[in-house]
Amino acid sequence: MKNIYEKFKKIISDKPKLFRYFTSLILIIFCISYMGNVLNNQDVLDPANPIKGFAKNSSQVALASQDEPLVEIEEINDENAEKETEDEDIQDNKKGSENDENEGDNEEGDAESDENNPESSNIEILNPEDANKNNDKSKINEYFTTSIIHNEIVTEKEYSFIIKQKNPNLKVKKTEIFLNDILVPEFKGTVILDEGKNSIKVKVTYEDVDGKIFSVSKTYSVHLNTEDIIIYSSLNEEMKVTKDKLSFTAWAKKGEKTLPIDVKLNEQKVKGENGNRYNVTLNEGENKVIVSASDDSGNTEEKSFLIIYEKKDTKLRIITNLKEQHVTTDEIKFNAIAKFGEDKAKLTVENNGTLISGDDKGNYAANLIEGPNYILLKAEYGDETLIEEYRIQYEVLPPGGEDGDLEDPNNPKIETNLKDGITVKSSIYDIYVIARDHKGNRIHPSQMQVKCNGELIGIHWEDGVQTSYKLPIRNGGNTIIISAYDSEGKITIENFHIKGIVKDKGEVTGHATISIEATTIGLGYIVPPTKVEIREGKPASTVIDKLLKEKGFEYESQGKIDNAFYLAHLIKPGLVSNPVIPEDLAELVEAEADRFSPDDYNQDSLGEYDFSNGSGWMYSVNGHYPNYGFSDCYLLDGDVMRIRFTLFYGRDIGGSGGLGGSGSNWHKEW
Repeated sequence: MKNIYEKFKKIISDKPKLFRYFTSLILIIFCISYMGNVLNNQDVLDPANPIKGFAKNSSQVALASQDEPLVEIEEINDENAEKETEDEDIQDNKKGSENDENEGDNEEGDAESDENNPESSNIEILNPEDANKNNDKSKINEYFTTSIIHNEIVTEKEYSFIIKQKNPNLKVKKTEIFLNDILVPEFKGTVILDEGKNSIKVKVTYEDVDGKIFSVSKTYSVHLNTEDIIIYSSLNEEMKVTKDKLSFTAWAKKGEKTLPIDVKLNEQKVKGENGNRYNVTLNEGENKVIVSASDDSGNTEEKSFLIIYEKKDTKLRIITNLKEQHVTTDEIKFNAIAKFGEDKAKLTVENNGTLISGDDKGNYAANLIEGPNYILLKAEYGDETLIEEYRIQYEVLPPGGEDGDLEDPNNPKIETNLKDGITVKSSIYDIYVIARDHKGNRIHPSQMQVKCNGELIGIHWEDGVQTSYKLPIRNGGNTIIISAYDSEGKITIENFHIKGIVKDKGEVTGHATISIEATTIGLGYIVPPTKVEIREGKPASTVIDKLLKEKGFEYESQGKIDNAFYLAHLIKPGLVSNPVIPEDLAELVEAEADRFSPDDYNQDSLGEYDFSNGSGWMYSVNGHYPNYGFSDCYLLDGDVMRIRFTLFYGRDIGGSGGLGGSGSNWHKEW
């Protein structure tokens, strides 16, 4: 060993450069060995979860791995998904981009906002009856209202409705309509229903005064039935009343067609007094109302209603200023007390099935929900009970008051013969309504409403130009509300207040003036202006029948005197003697008519198809040509009726509108 060392030492001493290399190699080997030993013995440290403690609704992404995910994934429901989509849309509108650090800050901020502002997600509104039943006011829609009736059965595929905003402090960012869970593109007030049950979801996205974005949605069910006869009525299938007088409405439809109905009370036929309204006198105890309708194929539908009238001779009475009415505020105040003779009786008051309390003087305040509300007053004394029920119709009006936003010139325009403040001496008042948008386009009747004393009035006649309604007038004050909305959602609401003086049927209510004219053929007055009596409940056809007989005329007609009466010909010897048609009128008729023969007439009669294919008798009342016949016209005191002979669909006498789209009036009247 010593010899080896001495040889190694000798080699190193003879070669110093080799010695330095050898020394360096030893040092390198030593360092590598030492570092390897240190690293091999170091503890393994797991880094802390970088997103631990984030809000539960923060964006979380699971990493694909065989092991457990780094964070717990939250299941996102449809409602949260809708909100995230809205948030993404809002973020897309911001300019520029943000780095990862800023994105982290935004996530924390959003989480904090969600916790402090529960309205930052979608608010789902229950239907009013459910909300009221559960006494959960947080589910009552304080944001918007619609004209949709939940669970309504309709017979026409085209279903129109409007949306009215309640809170003017909220800015509408977006309105979406979903029909059967499918977004309706470019909603313009109408959807097309499928047969059977349909869901209509209305979703409105708002921005509040603090800049917070949230959405409110409400879902309705509407049932379409085009195949069956559907009977509608204001009656309940079973109801108890304490008064023997009962007023109700009833009608029937199949598809788009309104069907005639038969109404019976206790097997006795009841005649409608005005349109679809019926007034009956009940027997004490049980009464059965049956409404039936048949279609052209002979199919029949019948619906029965049990009305229980409980009559009691008692000293118990309720004294109140409450009455059935239509209101536009969500609260009604009234006074009510109960007495038995001069003694005070117990009074219980319910508002839509919920007990409400008054003060010791009998003053009450009831909060109303949109649509019909029912306030029940129940008086008790010993074993005696008296019940009275009042129906209060609450309609939510848009911002701008009862007449809408009068400052907006683009609101729809409403034309009608109804005048505010007048007195009507009749139980029936015929009106017409024409509504147009700011571009002059006619608004479809499905986008109009007429209410009289809170009752929705059905269309009496529609001809493509004007829409007619029959108003049931009662003694005293009457409130009529006409509304129309266009495809842009703009709405106009007009209110009219009229006084009614209603006499018993058959009594004289005043006088009207009637004339019969044939100026278009140069004969002037056939019957000069004549004052005639008008009677309560009697249509104009009965008045004309009497007048013609008094003047020595016979006539040919279609329909019956009280139903679909149409005056076809007047008959009297020598009635048409030397007719002269003005030259300018003759030129127009000849150019337009399929047949024009100035010599084609009978000297003893005048009526339809004489001279031309467009001739006949038409009438106006106070200068307006109605779109319904004499038997549906009820004259009022002071009315002026002109019965005029036309050569071509009223265009020569200013009456083309009465025939619904038969061309415009010519440049003058003859």
